[in-house]
Amino acid sequence: MTDPNTLIRHQVLLHHARGGLVNLNHLADTLLGRDGKPATLTGILEGLISEGALSRTGTGRNQTLTRGTRFEQVDAELGQAEKTLDADDLKSFVGLKSHRCIALSDPVGPVDAALFGVMETKRRQGVLRPLPQEAAERVRFVEEWNEYVGTGALGSRVKNLLRSLARDAITAALDPEVRVIREEHLRPISDHLNRTFEEGTFLLYDELALPRYAAAYDSRTSEELSVGLEGWQLRLFTTRAEDDYAPRPFMEGEAWPDVVHVEFRTGGTLVLMNGRALNPIVKALHRAHVKDIDLPHDFNGDTGAHSHGVQTLERTGIMSVSLGDVFPHAVLDRAAGRLDLVPFGEVVDPATAQELEREGDEDFKAGYFVVARDGLEIHEGSLEWLKIGSEEGLVRFMAEHAGMPEEETRALIERSATGDYPDMFLMRDAPETLHLYLPYGRNVDGFARAMRGAEHGDLLVGGQGSVVTLTRDPLDFPGFRVLDVPTLGQEPSPEPEPGS
Repeated sequence: MTDPNTLIRHQVLLHHARGGLVNLNHLADTLLGRDGKPATLTGILEGLISEGALSRTGTGRNQTLTRGTRFEQVDAELGQAEKTLDADDLKSFVGLKSHRCIALSDPVGPVDAALFGVMETKRRQGVLRPLPQEAAERVRFVEEWNEYVGTGALGSRVKNLLRSLARDAITAALDPEVRVIREEHLRPISDHLNRTFEEGTFLLYDELALPRYAAAYDSRTSEELSVGLEGWQLRLFTTRAEDDYAPRPFMEGEAWPDVVHVEFRTGGTLVLMNGRALNPIVKALHRAHVKDIDLPHDFNGDTGAHSHGVQTLERTGIMSVSLGDVFPHAVLDRAAGRLDLVPFGEVVDPATAQELEREGDEDFKAGYFVVARDGLEIHEGSLEWLKIGSEEGLVRFMAEHAGMPEEETRALIERSATGDYPDMFLMRDAPETLHLYLPYGRNVDGFARAMRGAEHGDLLVGGQGSVVTLTRDPLDFPGFRVLDVPTLGQEPSPEPEPGS
């Protein structure tokens, strides 16, 4: 018989062998079900340490776990567990309907042990393959799948998907007339599952067959994808109305922009705003959104975030930039004619930066610091939920949408850009037109690749890459796709009177 406890011990070993902290509560939910206790896994972990599979240094929060001297031996023993089901393994199914025989919240059982036993063998043989990095960046499920293929550490999304596929295979093993599983059905079910596990083909084209908390969502389009396995290779499909809902391979024939470009009129003063600030301009912009600007149905995806930003620019003259969980600061180099929005945690002088780099400081390598230098203006205030406009455009907007007089709006802008916690950044004496470069939607990673690939990312030594860039002169991005957005909604600055 298959032994779920072997699977549980193996997963505890693999999760802790990766290094870093392991969330035992989450792992207990994955392996032991809704009522599982982390203390159970702690006991297993202590046993693995005692037998030398893992090695521990330090105590409490400072403890570190690494592979022990017997890791390879114990890993091999646990990975060679029984992988074949028999009828006795499925006795708990008797009296249940097929779609209720495996609940996602149940502890791992014999079916899981057999299925993941086969998968572990296939993984070690190199049969399981990761999906491309672009797919992992867009679909969190794929990121977890790739982690599983690389390490064998099972995540909840992968487990829930495979349980759903196994449950569908159980239904397929039964005659459609069967309403409740009886003992005489157990042998046909176990035989069918063993064949399916060996072949590794479970195709789900119906997205409703997959529970939503096990599903795969595309962050680019906000679509729910259909998922399946074919010969143990992960397959993702779209099912769109324009395709008559026929399954189409995910990312087939796509050509999304890497960079969005807007020629932005500044009127001489560019204004960057924190969209979370509670000042009257932000409030008026929010009211304009509610009244006049509908959120796209796919706003949570890159396509919707992009179209919403463009629509806001067209309707108000203010660019709304949705970057997701990013908190950038403005860094201005006037001599270079460049303004970057950069997420960083602390500003350091060049000498400190050299010391951190020499020491191999992990925070420095991760871009936590930005290096100060002559000619660089660094704005301390965070500019999340970024809004970009000109001072003239904000004056017009507030007069139209809030009835605020010009002098009051200008005074408000000045106050918001000063003090200890400014929520605006002003670039005065700006060129009449700046070239704005930003990600397509929230695809910050793709934008960063384009900036580095086109060699525009070297300005900020030691800092993270820009998430938005404004430049005096246009940038070239050879080999990358650039989407040019018309400057609709931006009224040009009035021409000066003759003789003025």
